[in-house]
Amino acid sequence: MIAWMIYGYTIFYSDKNNCDDRSEVMAFLNSIMFVILFVGYFIMFTYLMLLCTLPCLYFMIRDQAESNRLRTGGVGQSQVPMILSSLSRTQYNPQLFQHEKNCIICLVDYEPADMITQLKCDERHYYHTSCIEGWVK
Repeated sequence: MIAWMIYGYTIFYSDKNNCDDRSEVMAFLNSIMFVILFVGYFIMFTYLMLLCTLPCLYFMIRDQAESNRLRTGGVGQSQVPMILSSLSRTQYNPQLFQHEKNCIICLVDYEPADMITQLKCDERHYYHTSCIEGWVK
């Protein structure tokens, strides 16, 4: 579209464009070409404004969501490392952990070599360490 706009601009504003001098039909077509160029420039300007505005809107919405989460009692991104360091990690033992046979996050069965994290809120809440860390992040 940009190439067509440049080409149309070149033709419309060239010294060889003498459409106004010929007839009413050519003058009308010349006017139509001007309107098409104007609409094309407006569309390109609109796309350029959107392209420049979208990153700002993204950051504004992200910051608004972060403040809403903090206002409603959620945790901020700065608190995530503290939360991750407070989690306990242990190797899976089928005799100790009998409530679930698979991780509820990834739905993969626990293996004896797996590292799991048991949450403090309930002894039945345990997950693969990598799964719960990814979820918290």
